[in-house]
Amino acid sequence: MRYFKFKELIRSSKADEKGIDNFPKDAEIIDNLILVMENLDKIREEYGLPIYISSGYRCDELNKAVGGVSNS
Repeated sequence: MRYFKFKELIRSSKADEKGIDNFPKDAEIIDNLILVMENLDKIREEYGLPIYISSGYRCDELNKAVGGVSNS
């Protein structure tokens, strides 16, 4: 990817703070995140300005820690 890195999608200060491993364990989720990055790269190229990711992926433990809904 030109503009986005996998690390950006799984980065979480709350996960760091709580010692939660937010790396996806499921290959299908990893494949989907790669597809998201590919599409974000295309959008970024067309848009011409930076796009900032605030939350690309949360494992169940992290989602609970931040008060996310169960089907998030």
